[in-house]
Amino acid sequence: MEYLDELIIEWQDKVRVEGTEIVPGPLLGAIAHCESSYGFYSQSGRYEPAFGPGGMYYRSDANLRKLYSIYGSFVSMSFGTWQILYVTARELGYDQHPVELMFDKVCIEWVIKYINIRAIKKGASAPEQVFDAYNSGNHLDGNIPHSYISKAMCFYRENITRYTD
Repeated sequence: MEYLDELIIEWQDKVRVEGTEIVPGPLLGAIAHCESSYGFYSQSGRYEPAFGPGGMYYRSDANLRKLYSIYGSFVSMSFGTWQILYVTARELGYDQHPVELMFDKVCIEWVIKYINIRAIKKGASAPEQVFDAYNSGNHLDGNIPHSYISKAMCFYRENITRYTD
């Protein structure tokens, strides 16, 4: 997984961690580890039923239904090593075809935007809080994915020096 290590090293400075206890390289690596076994299971999109026809978000979002008519089931999938949801990337400004997110060089940009905007900007100052936001959508909602956070923290701690000079 040398390729992912190089990609993480290249992009880690874009994670805005000033004033936090977060080390960006291990953070990105831990999410990759939890979401796709560090890229091993990242070659296809993962269907997220809540965003598909009949799903909770699909039923209540006319824009999502319109996108579904254009891209089909790709709209309700997460992609790449970090398994970023197409609809999430789109909310952050992504305007390409959903499957382009399968490429890690594309995916990582949107993962970092997510971390910066939806976690750190909203007060996440510890890696556990970022992992919570990444897995459940919000680190302030009380919906805490304990097993995900625990798994991510193990990888994070083991690799705290892996991505530093």
